[in-house]
Amino acid sequence: SSTALHEGSDSSFSLTNLFGGGGAATASPNLRGKSGGSGSKHPSVRPHISPLNRFKKGQDPVQTKPTSELLPSHPEAVSGVIESNGMPYIILPNKSPPGRFEAHLQVFSGSADELEPQQGIAHLTEHVAYMGSRKRERLFGTGSQTNAYTDFHHTVFYAACPVVTPRGNIPMLPMALDALQDVMEARVETSRLEKERAAVLSEMTMVNTIEYRVECQILSTLHRENRLAKRFPIGKEVLIRNWKNDDVRTWHRT
Repeated sequence: SSTALHEGSDSSFSLTNLFGGGGAATASPNLRGKSGGSGSKHPSVRPHISPLNRFKKGQDPVQTKPTSELLPSHPEAVSGVIESNGMPYIILPNKSPPGRFEAHLQVFSGSADELEPQQGIAHLTEHVAYMGSRKRERLFGTGSQTNAYTDFHHTVFYAACPVVTPRGNIPMLPMALDALQDVMEARVETSRLEKERAAVLSEMTMVNTIEYRVECQILSTLHRENRLAKRFPIGKEVLIRNWKNDDVRTWHRT
């Protein structure tokens, strides 16, 4: 699958990523299934509409109606909605690599939804919600890989784990889902915010190369007619340095 410009603990940037030619080092994780079985069709793919834009148009900022189907559904994908909270889910059988699974939580909100004084807050909130999660830390030492990234339209959190723990053969799926659930119930504590603020500022230093700045200029020209030209996920340093707990908490709740 193609990836967009994103910022996260695994963040990297290139025009090839933006237009679908990214390599394995920067491509977003995906599920690949080859096992047998049948299930309901994957929901129709639809163009992204910012929750902010839907709100301005008087539409429900959360719910969207499917348009025409742009891509064929995966024949082995099973989809549905969790009755208790209305969250949609998709399950895809996977045999490669064997003995492992991936769990992804995708939030349809990114830097394009930020207002002028919020530039970079989606990325910072991603860090506070997941990278600073104690439940995520429980997956350390089990052969699991966890990370998150923020792009223009999405914030994605994921865990790639063995089916059972190396010691004790304890099922890993409940642990991975518990870590992802912690994202939605994130506690914005001062110590946690300061730790992740430092991580984000460090990322800003790492990506601040000539190549990155040139590519940002190119993207700004390509998108000069819309807000993407001024909403790069990495945000603005002066804003990131000054946000308080309530600022991050408000964005997370919104």
